[in-house]
Amino acid sequence: MSQQLEAEFIKQLEENQNIVHKICRLYTNDQDAHNDLFQEVTIQLWKAYPKFRGDAKFSTWMYRVALNTAITLYRKSTRRVKTTDYENVQFKITDLQEDDETALQFHH
Repeated sequence: MSQQLEAEFIKQLEENQNIVHKICRLYTNDQDAHNDLFQEVTIQLWKAYPKFRGDAKFSTWMYRVALNTAITLYRKSTRRVKTTDYENVQFKITDLQEDDETALQFHH
């Protein structure tokens, strides 16, 4: 990509970054996830920028790329099965002997 195209992209991104931040806030629930999504959207915008023809305003095009990126990542994250590490699970089983003694005391 030429330096002129790169400079145009950076200028447009800086002027319109609030659009991306707004989408990131909608699809994330903490700052780290927000930053990760913002970075991913920026990467997708950068990859697609050479194909941007100017048929729509940059802000409109940016919004669509950002939204599609967020939705795609959201769908991928909801497909993952959430698991718990077996080693970290603590089983809480009541002491059966204690329960038997308590039950016997009530019967007598």
